[in-house]
Amino acid sequence: MSVNKRNGKWEARISYKDNHGKYHTKSNTFDRKSAAIDFEREMQLDKKQMDFSKINISFTDYYTKWTELYRLPGVNQGGMKRYENYGKKLKEYFGDERLIDVSKSEYQEFINKYGAKRSKSTVSRLNSYVKAMCDEAIDEGIMRRNFTRNVKLVFGVAAVNAEDKYLQLDDFAKLLHQAELRYDLSNTSALEIIFIGNSGARFEEAHALSWNNVHFENNTVTIKHAIPSGGNTIKETKNPTSTRTIAINPKTMDLLKKHKTNQENYYKAKGITNDNDFVFRNKKRENPSNKAVSDMLKDLLKEAGVKDVITPHGLRHTHVSYLFAHNFSLLYVSQRVGHANPQVTLRIYAHIMRAVQQDEDARLEGLLDDF
Repeated sequence: MSVNKRNGKWEARISYKDNHGKYHTKSNTFDRKSAAIDFEREMQLDKKQMDFSKINISFTDYYTKWTELYRLPGVNQGGMKRYENYGKKLKEYFGDERLIDVSKSEYQEFINKYGAKRSKSTVSRLNSYVKAMCDEAIDEGIMRRNFTRNVKLVFGVAAVNAEDKYLQLDDFAKLLHQAELRYDLSNTSALEIIFIGNSGARFEEAHALSWNNVHFENNTVTIKHAIPSGGNTIKETKNPTSTRTIAINPKTMDLLKKHKTNQENYYKAKGITNDNDFVFRNKKRENPSNKAVSDMLKDLLKEAGVKDVITPHGLRHTHVSYLFAHNFSLLYVSQRVGHANPQVTLRIYAHIMRAVQQDEDARLEGLLDDF
């Protein structure tokens, strides 16, 4: 350890030996001698607490090793891709800079730049990953302080309204699985959640669905009526193009068939009838209200371990995001969800299409890296 004046600046220098017996030095310069002495004292503590054999590892190399060891095992493809994309952004900004050399101000500058064109949730997720990584590096003795502490999160894209939120595809799968487990004739809200998620129907349309419009012979459903939220009056759909016949996946149709049998057997045993032949009528001969479905949706998301919270209308948005992610055309999506024309779909779902485009851009970057 030494503090010396060089070219008008005060330099503090430390020497250390790695596990292979090779000596290295770490130094810094300051305008004031007192600052250099403070740095020297701090480094003396570091020398006792830090593992200097790992001191030269870069920020991005450690991030990669951390994700491979602690995060990627057991994570689905969507999660792996997210960690990978964040790693690319860190690499673009920090290059080969050593982990111990990243300062709070430098990391804040990165967040300012990265967040300028991204949403709060995206920036928060990245920061949470880096914070956890730094905590692990501190435990390993590679660094002493977490440079993410008290960082100000900056974001330039407005948060999506609750009605416009949608689930990532892996979380959507978890929700559907949990809803299937929770369904019974007393809890038809769970089945209605599955139906809306897999059909893209509006809540009002699912609410009014009757058995004569469910076609088991060809796995389709005809949507031709709606019951506005909070009301009991059966009305026509929102617009002429909202009256439509759409394909439903076989698994959902099988669940509906099972529900129809349960419903008919129970009503027959109780000597009661299903007025209007509603699909989602429960043991009490009630269609679940929008609030009941919303409450059940929150419970199911929590039970499935999904952090995002959406409304029943968010299920419709999730369905649309699934279609766009699997390369269905704008015209097909527009007709399936009952919009007046594709321009309406484009206006409403522009944010979803942008998100899908960002994923495609990330895929393209990966492909071009192979050349």
